[in-house]
Amino acid sequence: KNSATGQRVAGQRAELLLLKMDQLHKEMGLDTQPCIKSIGKVLQCWVDSKHADAANRSEAIFQLMREHYFDSTSDAKTLAEGYANVLRAWSLSGASEAPEKTQTLFRELLEHVGERNISAKVLQKCYSAMMIAWTRSGRQGAAKQAQAIFDDMDRKCRKGECDFLPGNPM
Repeated sequence: KNSATGQRVAGQRAELLLLKMDQLHKEMGLDTQPCIKSIGKVLQCWVDSKHADAANRSEAIFQLMREHYFDSTSDAKTLAEGYANVLRAWSLSGASEAPEKTQTLFRELLEHVGERNISAKVLQKCYSAMMIAWTRSGRQGAAKQAQAIFDDMDRKCRKGECDFLPGNPM
């Protein structure tokens, strides 16, 4: 993950290692079952890689691993961080479907974890990713969509439903 020279391929290499760990666990019964922290590192590698397929790959890995390894009650913090990484990957992708993807994933996160179980830092990342996805989309009405997301977040925060106030970058 921290290799400056291999950042473009870090996501691919990390994913291969993760899949090999999973394969060894399933086929040979070895104690190599990927833990939620290692899955999180792989997702972060994909996000940081800025690879053209980073959003699709991070979402596919996350969904596969979520189905097999995450317990939404005991691993809520790491699950939320995984969602935030995938949202960020989509927001930076420039893909035409990125705005809808980020909002769908955010709703899914709220459904699985609940807003009260998500740290302020992760919530900020999620809201920011949704706004970035809209502003980068270049679509007609994108600014209004980003503003609506900001207003929703701001309203919730002022009502005490979350533990942060939007900062200057937002």
